[in-house]
Amino acid sequence: MRRLAIAGWFALVAAAIAAAPKASDAASHWSYQPVVRPALPSVKNSAWALNDLDRFILAKLEAKGLQPSPEADPRALIRRLYFDLIGLPPTPEEVDTFVRECSAIGSRQSAIANLVDRLLASPHYGERWARHWLDIAHYADTHGFERDQLRPNAWRYRDYVIAALNTDKPYDQFLREQIAGDVLAANSKLQTPNSELMAATGFLAAGPWDFVGQVETRSDMLKRAARADDLDDMVTQVLTASMGVTINCARCHDHKLDPISQREYYSLWAVFAGVKRGDRELDSAATARREAERQQLQKRLREVTAELGRLTGEGLDLADMVGGGNGRGTGIKGAGLDLRTGNVVKDKLGYHRDIQVNRRQKPEWPDSTTPKFVQWIFLPDGKSPVQLANQTTASNLPPTSGHAWDAIRNGPLNAQVSTTLADVDFASAGHSILGLHANAGVTFDLAEIRKASGFTKLRFTAQVGFGASGTAAATRADFSVFAGQKLLFQRLKLRKDETARVDVALPDTVATLTLVATDGGDGIGHDLLFLGDA
Repeated sequence: MRRLAIAGWFALVAAAIAAAPKASDAASHWSYQPVVRPALPSVKNSAWALNDLDRFILAKLEAKGLQPSPEADPRALIRRLYFDLIGLPPTPEEVDTFVRECSAIGSRQSAIANLVDRLLASPHYGERWARHWLDIAHYADTHGFERDQLRPNAWRYRDYVIAALNTDKPYDQFLREQIAGDVLAANSKLQTPNSELMAATGFLAAGPWDFVGQVETRSDMLKRAARADDLDDMVTQVLTASMGVTINCARCHDHKLDPISQREYYSLWAVFAGVKRGDRELDSAATARREAERQQLQKRLREVTAELGRLTGEGLDLADMVGGGNGRGTGIKGAGLDLRTGNVVKDKLGYHRDIQVNRRQKPEWPDSTTPKFVQWIFLPDGKSPVQLANQTTASNLPPTSGHAWDAIRNGPLNAQVSTTLADVDFASAGHSILGLHANAGVTFDLAEIRKASGFTKLRFTAQVGFGASGTAAATRADFSVFAGQKLLFQRLKLRKDETARVDVALPDTVATLTLVATDGGDGIGHDLLFLGDA
């Protein structure tokens, strides 16, 4: 019986293939014929037809022996028009007004026309009808794939479609801009702003995107497969939206229904092969204006929070300063300073064995208004003094391996497991973590801190310990504190199960505070040193 069933199934498939239209037959389908203006059909009840479209509808009804439905009453009609054109209900007052206008002798059609014009002029019209095109374009605010990622700028394409409908943009122009807006933007004679043309090309990138296959994977095969899916989506989207054909069937074989061969499908692939997804600035002037406004607001925020801290006597947070803040919470959580370059980094870094030791790196802040409270960072080797300022050097440091891990961070370090010291979780609200994995040093500019905060008497307090797992191998590290070139505090050979409490006054005359973590002479393995509430 199983053999007979399989044989029958193959017979059905063969019959279906034989019955499928050939390319020449498919090309004769009405949807592929040139657009023509047909003659108006004759109808019996010509008085019912108010326009040419009505005549076509009435002709079909009469051919089937049917009569048109009665006219809708004004209350039903206004609700239909509102929901159909703008997707929202009318207010009771709008319903009453429309009913009165329709009740006047001979004014029903005029009232309907005025209402339709008013709804077409509403911004909600574009919002209501754009959703149909956006559905075709697979629009979403996320990638819509495994490990879904947000698309923070996708809304610009959505707004382009809404505006196109609200301004009655010609359909052919609407298509051209979405398929080749970036190319059209190079033509200065066009009236459409370049920013609008660039936003229009979001059509090609609106569909699902395999973030894992495109970005995260190391497999060339998976990358090629993800790129193939991306090109298929572009080709399919353009042809489906503009011609209503299911071209993606031709990815594997000549199309069985539509007149598209596999060769033609891959020829269309070539058209879009140079298109790559990515963010692009649409309006540099507007971006610069917003950035200037943002920097002014950030500057004012820092001034206000500094004044609040001064009035309340609240201490300053060195970890926040490492994150580019003013010591009162304006820094970027998790941000770090790369010992190799001084650049601000957000990603986690790994093992460093090739950094030049004892060389000061000046932090490179991306925002020009960032407080310059962190003066230097460096990797000490303990064999030679480190120059901290023009006349200041740090000596008395234990010798180190000259290797490092991750970055100096406003928050936990890469691979840090524990954030608790002396039963206090410094990752919880109201606390802070300054990640300072051995070997690393950071110098703070006390002169600038005093100037910005208004404080004249300063103390440095913190708890210092390890963020390694309790099951990690035994390890030791050293922690040193310098005020200028004077060594104020040093704890050598600190074990991973120990916590050091630091509380030292900073002399009024010193201009720098330097914190140094070194590897305890046993390498940097598990030396995840951090400072709680520094």
